[in-house]
Amino acid sequence: MIHREFDPTASPGQQPGETLVPANAAPTKAQPSFHEEDLLIRPVNQPPASATFDVHMNGGSEVIDVTSPALSFTEPSPRPSSERFVAMTKWRGKVVSINGATFSAILEPMIGDEFVKQAEVFLEDVPLGDRPLVTPGAIFYWTIGYHDAPSGNRTRASVMRFRRFAELTEAHLAAAKEQAKLYKAVLDDE
Repeated sequence: MIHREFDPTASPGQQPGETLVPANAAPTKAQPSFHEEDLLIRPVNQPPASATFDVHMNGGSEVIDVTSPALSFTEPSPRPSSERFVAMTKWRGKVVSINGATFSAILEPMIGDEFVKQAEVFLEDVPLGDRPLVTPGAIFYWTIGYHDAPSGNRTRASVMRFRRFAELTEAHLAAAKEQAKLYKAVLDDE
């Protein structure tokens, strides 16, 4: 059983000294009694609850009916079952120069953007394992998007990865073709 003291100043129009008690309970002046089920929160598809109270004041009594409002609940939105990354924009970058705490880069759009850009990027934005790879001419991929966690939280994220192998140039391709011709000649003689 829950006991609540009634505050006479809390209800408009109520006179000092009034006490509210459930109609089926024995009235007391200090602590009216409420059954716990009178205070339950109900789902919205159930009708509002009502209760009857005896109001005792100045030696007289009056019976009043009180109806509680219906409460509504909002269903939470569905959460992703696993982590995922949603890319909004992605660039292929090439380091032009290193300038202390930053480096300059040319960014070619791969997703989202339409224009080639030149950017000044903080070295702090590069993952620790990739920082030794930040050299002039280095190729990297930079993606900006949203990280969706299984908890339902969404955070904006920036992911940068540097290429771990050299970019092939025309000179590299020509040398590889010459090497292939030599191997082919050796194999044809045998």
